[in-house]
Amino acid sequence: MPTVPDPDLVPFEPPVHPTIRAAFRNVIESYPRALYDGQGLVRYRTWFLDSVLVSEPELIHDILVARAHLFRRDDVARQLLSPMLGPTSLFMAEGADWRWQRRAVAPTFRHDKLLALVPTFSAIAVRQADRWRAAPRERPVDVAEAMAQTTCEVIVDTMLGSAGALDVQGFARALTTELDSFPWRFILTSFRAPSWLPYPGRQSAARAREHIYREAARLVAQRRRGMAARGDLLDLLLQARDEETGRVMTDEELVRNLATFMLAGHETSRRSRSNGSRSRGRCFRKRCDYIRRHRPFHVSR
Repeated sequence: MPTVPDPDLVPFEPPVHPTIRAAFRNVIESYPRALYDGQGLVRYRTWFLDSVLVSEPELIHDILVARAHLFRRDDVARQLLSPMLGPTSLFMAEGADWRWQRRAVAPTFRHDKLLALVPTFSAIAVRQADRWRAAPRERPVDVAEAMAQTTCEVIVDTMLGSAGALDVQGFARALTTELDSFPWRFILTSFRAPSWLPYPGRQSAARAREHIYREAARLVAQRRRGMAARGDLLDLLLQARDEETGRVMTDEELVRNLATFMLAGHETSRRSRSNGSRSRGRCFRKRCDYIRRHRPFHVSR
């Protein structure tokens, strides 16, 4: 049976040529159309960048796991990601250093451990819905701000057990400030600009990054001093051990990986919200009408 197009759906149209505007809005919007047409291996060339984009799961596994020793982080990736993720984190490590960290943390992300976090996700979503219900009907709801708060609550509860002494709002602002600098770094790195070149928000991002790592180090030190186990990601990282060598993570490796997971989790949710909010026209109006019928609060257009 042929598929009937949904007249209310405005699909994403990949650009013919990458643009700086698209990169600022969302980096993946500048990827070539061929990548969205089902081709698992696509060459991506600009005036200053020549790379290959891989989206086929088997090829990704081959590159990242089976034959990882044949692939290394190029200079562009290191310049782009090292300031944010650190050179020793699981995401940036290579060779033997990467292999032992991957073996050590792999049990942390087993299917049963991830399923155990679902009640936490659900409870936080319900809490946000309750806040919306309690809001005055005449006041518009800032969905993006609410989702940022919800994202941070999920990160804190699943990775740190609970807020505790952490300033959640301040930490969320630091995560957002650091991630907001990524488009500038991506564009300047793509143009092979030197790493010292200033850009808008560079100093604010550096201060935010220092705050993130300082807070992560403080939390690691607190847990090292014998605080009760909470069963969160930090506990699992503290318990991570390479079965082949018995090696465990140093404090620096713990801090880098904890900060990396928090940044990655926050960025993933930010992009999901960004892509989910780009519906236009009748499709967006239908969603607003549905929410109004089922939730007693005002949705701003």
